[in-house]
Amino acid sequence: MSSERLLARKRVADSIAEQEWPKRPRILEKTDKAKWRLNDNDGRHTWVYLEDDAAAAEKWPQTYADKYFLGLPTGLPELPKPKTPLDSAVNCLTFFEKLQLEPGEWGCEYGGPMFLIPGMVITWYATKTPISDIRATEIKNYIFARAHPEHGGWGLHVEGESTAFGCTMNYTALRLLGVDPDHPIMVKARARLHELGGATNAPHWAKFWMAVLGVMKWDIVNPVPAELWLLPDWLPLSPWRWWIHIRQLYLPMSFLAARKWSCEETELTRSLRTELMVQNWETINWKAHRNDIAPGDNYYPKHWLLNTANWVLANVWEPYLRPNWLGERAEDWTSQLVDMEDANTDYANLAPVNAPMNTMVCYVRDGPGSYTVRRHLERLDEFFWMNADGMLVNGTNGVQCWDTSFTILAVFAGGFQEDPRWRPMLEKALGFLDRHQIRENCKDQEKCYRMHRKGGWPFSNKDQGYCVSDCVSECIKSVILLQKTPGYPQLLDDQRIYDAIDTIMMYQNDDTGGVGSYETRRGGKWLEVFNAAEVFGDIMVEYDYPECTTACVTALSLFRKHWPDYRADDIQHFIDRAVSWIKVHQMDHGGWYGSWGICFTYATMFAMESLASVGETYKNSSNAKRGCDFLISKQREDGGWSESYKACETMKYVEHPSGSLVVQTAWAVLGLLEGEYPDVEPIEKAVRFIMSRQQPNGEWLAESIEGVFNKSCMITYPNYKLVWPIKALGMFNRLYPERAANFSTDKDSTRFHSPDSLFFTPRKEQEESPSMSSDGQAGLALADAKDYAAALPKLNNALKSSSAPAWLLARAKCHIANKDYELALHDAEAAYISAASRGSRPLMIDAQYRRAVSLFRLGHIADADVSAWRAMKLAEGVTVTDASLKDPTAETGGFWRPDREALLKQMKDVTAPPSAADMTSKRFGAIWNTAAAWRAQVISQLDKLGPEDEGRKITVPLMPVERKKEEPAPAPVAAAPVASTQPEKPKEVRVDFFQSNTNMSVSVFAKGVPKDQFQAEMTAEKVRLSHIPGHEPWFEIPLYGQIDPAQSKFAVTPNKVELSLRKATAAKWPTLRADTGAPSSSTTAAPAPAIAQPVAPKPAALEPVAKPAETAPSYPTSSRKGATNWDKVLEDEDTEEKASVNDFFKNLYSGATEEQRRAMMKSFTESNGTSLSTNWDDVKDHKVETVPPEGVEAKKWT
Repeated sequence: MSSERLLARKRVADSIAEQEWPKRPRILEKTDKAKWRLNDNDGRHTWVYLEDDAAAAEKWPQTYADKYFLGLPTGLPELPKPKTPLDSAVNCLTFFEKLQLEPGEWGCEYGGPMFLIPGMVITWYATKTPISDIRATEIKNYIFARAHPEHGGWGLHVEGESTAFGCTMNYTALRLLGVDPDHPIMVKARARLHELGGATNAPHWAKFWMAVLGVMKWDIVNPVPAELWLLPDWLPLSPWRWWIHIRQLYLPMSFLAARKWSCEETELTRSLRTELMVQNWETINWKAHRNDIAPGDNYYPKHWLLNTANWVLANVWEPYLRPNWLGERAEDWTSQLVDMEDANTDYANLAPVNAPMNTMVCYVRDGPGSYTVRRHLERLDEFFWMNADGMLVNGTNGVQCWDTSFTILAVFAGGFQEDPRWRPMLEKALGFLDRHQIRENCKDQEKCYRMHRKGGWPFSNKDQGYCVSDCVSECIKSVILLQKTPGYPQLLDDQRIYDAIDTIMMYQNDDTGGVGSYETRRGGKWLEVFNAAEVFGDIMVEYDYPECTTACVTALSLFRKHWPDYRADDIQHFIDRAVSWIKVHQMDHGGWYGSWGICFTYATMFAMESLASVGETYKNSSNAKRGCDFLISKQREDGGWSESYKACETMKYVEHPSGSLVVQTAWAVLGLLEGEYPDVEPIEKAVRFIMSRQQPNGEWLAESIEGVFNKSCMITYPNYKLVWPIKALGMFNRLYPERAANFSTDKDSTRFHSPDSLFFTPRKEQEESPSMSSDGQAGLALADAKDYAAALPKLNNALKSSSAPAWLLARAKCHIANKDYELALHDAEAAYISAASRGSRPLMIDAQYRRAVSLFRLGHIADADVSAWRAMKLAEGVTVTDASLKDPTAETGGFWRPDREALLKQMKDVTAPPSAADMTSKRFGAIWNTAAAWRAQVISQLDKLGPEDEGRKITVPLMPVERKKEEPAPAPVAAAPVASTQPEKPKEVRVDFFQSNTNMSVSVFAKGVPKDQFQAEMTAEKVRLSHIPGHEPWFEIPLYGQIDPAQSKFAVTPNKVELSLRKATAAKWPTLRADTGAPSSSTTAAPAPAIAQPVAPKPAALEPVAKPAETAPSYPTSSRKGATNWDKVLEDEDTEEKASVNDFFKNLYSGATEEQRRAMMKSFTESNGTSLSTNWDDVKDHKVETVPPEGVEAKKWT
């Protein structure tokens, strides 16, 4: 390395070392939502907090849009109830007009991915950038609100299961923001991460960021060689051939990997090394963990060729073969490419994945205080967005051009464009598109591998500067339609329109005729062999998409109607080849796979539009007919459509568990209308469904995530729930004016009032505390840890603002534990009503089950059994209105007479062929099993009653109904004061533990333990701690297994006592303690603490280690003494109930044939209790896999 290069690096390193660490932010409970404002600088969106400046707030009042985005009351009036589809569309357009921003565009959050915030926060920390208390607080609130309610932690996206990627990144971000590691949400997330194997099991991108932060060593990061950027362009592997997002991501990543730069070590990063790992940081063989990844993260496993290449690069090329001059040259070239990306976007960058990485490159290369770093940090603000739950990071710097064009097209679909009422709104939108057309190509376009962009539009704004094929197409369609409507200004002359068309024409792929997203395809699919991301699929090159292909076809079709002579042959050739590609890529079932929306419904809508644009419809095109038939085959009984994001992952149509969805239904309606489906009845039924869910102010509420990218990551499009229904209703009205005019909304529909959802909190007439969502998540975590006393106040506070069914169910569990069965019943019924209003079947089932438990405890035996029976029916997929769920006593004189033997037979029949393999293959198998087991106990009580005993009568509604206003909820019963003569109960102590095969790490949370006086006495079977407040003189923890006291250690901190216990025998313990109660005082028994248990659930009853195990029962059992899954789902119930479950299995087993018994034992044992089959032919030739039902985590039995 030259002396000049060394000197430059030293100057930067010295400036970084001299840079002072900023004061850590102070995490607040909430901010005042009334002080937030969206600053819109012609499409550049940043959020501003006005602090305590009342005068500034008065001069800059909140807009309707500000209030809407923040979940505050907008003050917008209720609108007349719509009588026709046209009325409904007008009502929504009236509402949506108020959300148009001053420059003319529409904006919104664009969230969903849970790996974006952490990259920003790590960059702030590594560059020593101050983080304001306000921003830290709202980021914390958002991440807390997105914690998985059951498992804890976070996933790849907001609707996904928690993963090592999500847990590692978001836990780290929260700690860097100042969140205490002992917060219940953090404890639960840490436990979940440890269950997944710790941060060393996180995917490549997480390991990269942890290396930058200094929490991991660079040896764990698979190679990202900068030398790849020096490969000749003609080579098939050259990076210029990669898809743009991967190209721009691995560019800065390769620079930083070449430098092996890490943030200087701090107390916080040292602490994270301990918190994120499941083993001692100093002993980790980092190289050995390069390819380790948790199964849930490994969506696209690395190819063996990539693993081989990585090994050669890391072990041969980098240490022995690569010349220093080549490494320096590669580093210089990647640095230049980063500069070109920054220059072409004015430091806005492509997306919030490469933007913080480019910021890090400039910081490491140019040093703090440089213009490049300062400008980057300014532009990062444009990715942040405020919503009702807090502050998130958008997937780009907005959706401005995209959503604005779709809004204009929706207006035209309904024929509203000539109504003077909407002209000012549309003229502003046209003006925005005029200003954000890109008028020049990139500087050094060929050198930095950028595609022609002159005349195009970006997804967000002109600064970002990346054209996308469908964005260009939808925007030019909007411009042409407006400018060809009399009275609208002619802002774009013909040449600018020609420029847009020329750009569209460049997007068609020569080999297929299809169209990709940002560029034409430059490499083959075989490059996926080098997909190193692990969490995404199909990312290495551009692919053809029905959505993008359709947008281009329809734009060109519209253009040639008005300019028939411009490049007529070229345009015809483009359309012919594109439509041919659409036809060829229709799937066997008749639909098309969607890559940007969920999923087959979305893409099929676009494909039908392509076919219609060239005159192909149901009557004259087999492709259009099959497309319509596919859509009709997926329509639900209520008239709606419902597709889950799981379809994107599996590439198979998957129903959404929540039931029909408005956006999905609008897409299907549009597809059928485009295809001219001849039967209007199903379309009309769908229109009624859409109208039934419209709110009085004209809006529709968010129901489920709408978008996707790279197959596995979902992303929100909040304006879709407004734009697409407007378009569907307007188009229906335009095509069927007579039917629409005579429309009656009273037929088969009622106005649907949905409560808050995952992405959108309805505005309420009182101000909500941002902390309430955090309280709800904390309450869930505490209830899950069985710390019911601490959970109740959190849940009570959260439920002041929202009737979230998950929170109500958690509180019901608390009431059941406290034997407050009336309160538990009230919460279970309220949870059912709330879950039903949002169409959440899993929570409806859970609520019915909790209702059954509460009713049984209150002595309503028949009512309890009917509720459990109803839960089973719902779990089997029976619709709420199905006849089988109507009054089951109608033909028995009002008496409930279930048959215990029939229930036993039903469990056998569930697994008998040919119905369906095993009972856990059902979508909600676990709760079905739970309810069945519960009914076995309840029916045994009913059998003691006579056939016409009054106790067999149903006394409550089959379906919970909302209490009348004059019928108040039962008030909590205050505990009677304890007589002064009674001994005071010891203070509750919380204990947390994590373990490896050789060590048990235990945290005893107790403040103010005197370090100089503290003593710890350890024997092989017990630990005794002194000076634990409320447990003097000794706090005892009887241990499940034996330890080696000589090799065990302790440490006292201001907030807790940390124990490091060396196990006498290397093995995982099912739990920490040997007794079934809590660690106790030697003078008085302590109540059970809240203990996070990341390794295994608490046993129902544990025997001392030395005691020989009892003989296992000869039938599948729910006891922890044998293989079991039932403790997981019945852990809230008492020993008597568990005994009844075992009795139930005993009866089931005793009535089986020998062959059925063999099948039951083999399937139940091999599957760790998650399958129970009575069909020996199905299980005899293979091991039965552990496949837990949705929402239940499998545990291996030892």
